[in-house]
Amino acid sequence: MMVENRTIRLIAHLFFLVMLLFAAKYAVARMLFADGSFYLFKMTCSGHFNIEAGRYSAFLTQIIPVALINLHAPLKVVILGYSLSFILVYYLFFIISLRLFSSLKAAVAITLALVLGVSDSSMYPISEMQLGIISSVLFYAFTEYFFIHEKDFPGKKKILLVATGILLILMCMFSHASTLFLLFVIIAFHAI
Repeated sequence: MMVENRTIRLIAHLFFLVMLLFAAKYAVARMLFADGSFYLFKMTCSGHFNIEAGRYSAFLTQIIPVALINLHAPLKVVILGYSLSFILVYYLFFIISLRLFSSLKAAVAITLALVLGVSDSSMYPISEMQLGIISSVLFYAFTEYFFIHEKDFPGKKKILLVATGILLILMCMFSHASTLFLLFVIIAFHAI
């Protein structure tokens, strides 16, 4: 069982490495397609985050390009940073699921969501739905961790964890409203 878990973890880490390499190689093609070019243009002109249609969790993927823009990096570097930022955010969620919430199931689900949704996430990185799905999987990892260890938490830590859960729900909701259905399913699953 331990060897299988190590193999699965290794394959998942390698998957993200391959995704990073592809995101770097095809950065211009990815970022200058549809919404990516629009968001990047508005960020470059203003030097600030570009939030469209109340999808506030998009700021996560815009931290790197906005920082690069404010550091007056060349446009090619900003495009590369923006392309890589999506994979880095997904990888961060993967690591949080795996390490912080100790959920190999959720970590693998994040990887599978990216693999199975490759038509929505490879050349079209600006997908709030994709970010919402990955955020929902992170919420699943959180709820699994919370309900397994709930009795072990002191009062202050439990309050902090409930606040974390609320923030994850808001992040999902502000990614895409349809993720609320996923959150309902996750909560119902744990309630049953």
